[in-house]
Order: sequence, then C-alpha cells, then structure tokens
Amino acid sequence: MALRGKLAIISGSSSGIGAGIAIAFSKEGAKLSLTGRNQKNLEEVVKNCKKAGCQDVLINVGDITQDAFRRTLVESTKKKFGKIDILVNNAGIASMCTLQSATKDVYDTTMAVNLEAPLFLTQLVAPHLIESKGNVINTSTAGTGTIAPGGGIYVMSKVALDTFT
Repeated sequence: MALRGKLAIISGSSSGIGAGIAIAFSKEGAKLSLTGRNQKNLEEVVKNCKKAGCQDVLINVGDITQDAFRRTLVESTKKKFGKIDILVNNAGIASMCTLQSATKDVYDTTMAVNLEAPLFLTQLVAPHLIESKGNVINTSTAGTGTIAPGGGIYVMSKVALDTFT
C-alpha cells in the first residue's frame, strides 16, 4: 500500500483513464478527491474505489476550466483532508478537426481543458504540495510524435502540457 495515508486530487476522474487511476490509487491506500462533470459517473467510480479499498472519498462536480470551481475543489479538499499530497491533472478533451474546419471555439476549449486547467490548478495546489513534499502527475498522450489527421489542435495542447510538465 504505497499510497497509504496520501491524499490525491484526480481531475477527469468520472470515466476512462481518470477512473482507472482512482481505482488504482484506492488499491494502494490513497484517500481521494475526485472531480468531473458527471455526478452519476463519479458516484459509480466512488463505489468502485470503495470496493478497491478506499473508504475516504470526496467528489466535486464541475467544470475544471472555471477558476471558481478549481478554487472550490482545492478549498473543499483541504478542509476535508487537511492536506494534499498528489495532484493528477487528468481531465482532457480530444478535439479532432482539420485546419479547414477548426474554429476559435474548438481551439479555446481544447487549450482550456488540456493546458490552462492543469496550469492553474497546479498553481493553486503548489503551496500544499510544497508543504507535503508531494507530486504532480500530468496525463498527456503518446501521440505527440505523429499527428493523426485532424489532431493538430489536440496535439498542440498536449505538447504544451509536456513543456509545462
């Protein structure tokens, strides 16, 4: 149980990779602060985490691109658990469009979810991680070396995240 007693915030934990990370961390003894946009999915993930051994889980439903929500997430986590040891910036969006079909909205949304949210959530959590000697994990992609057709904006956001990391 390598993470026994550690508290991890995991963004984008209502499905996919984030849900898998939450379950894996549960098996290792971590306490969890999970966030995503889908309450029902988050509640299902919590059930799976409890089956895997985690008994202390907080959920916050909201949009990680919103500064007020990020602040609420950090404040509610700190209030419940008293510390933050790990931040997993996992929330992501894979917007696929060609140069011809790309819009400012697609670009803005992709950058907001894949780059800005991790940057500013890390900024908020950093003082707590310094105190606990904690860690940040940023979920990227293996696809930055070869761009699939229509994946330019998505890959740009992940290359920028890699640079931030």
